[in-house]
Amino acid sequence: MSKIRTCLGVLGACMLLSSTGFAADFRPFSVVEDVCPTCAKRAEDVITLDNGTKVKARIVAENDDYLIMTRYGEVRLIPKSRLMSVDWANNAERSGLTSQDQIVLSSGHVVTGSIIEENSERGVYQLQSSLNQQVYVIFATQVEAVYKAGRKS
Repeated sequence: MSKIRTCLGVLGACMLLSSTGFAADFRPFSVVEDVCPTCAKRAEDVITLDNGTKVKARIVAENDDYLIMTRYGEVRLIPKSRLMSVDWANNAERSGLTSQDQIVLSSGHVVTGSIIEENSERGVYQLQSSLNQQVYVIFATQVEAVYKAGRKS
């Protein structure tokens, strides 16, 4: 059975790590100090915004306009225009951050994975999540921008 989800105006059902985030402007992460006190701590990247705010999270993807970050299962996007600096965890920028595709919806959500179909006649995209292999059907009328391998197309 094919796992297909339809992403209409409300994308709440699609909030999965490698699937969606919110693109309007940086929205702070929930105030959580630790979700597993006994688990090994992952190194976090530290992003300094143009207003001096420091954000600690893991950068998981990048495109021409945004850094995509995750922290405790929440996904956030930071417009590159808001960046003052990035301090990479372990002092090393990760490779492959621009390898995924992203579709920015007019609602501000961003769906990330691999575009497997782009059908202009039908006005739909199909994007497969790299995390769980779910296939999302996204209507072109809901699309604000498309990034392929980190480049706006």
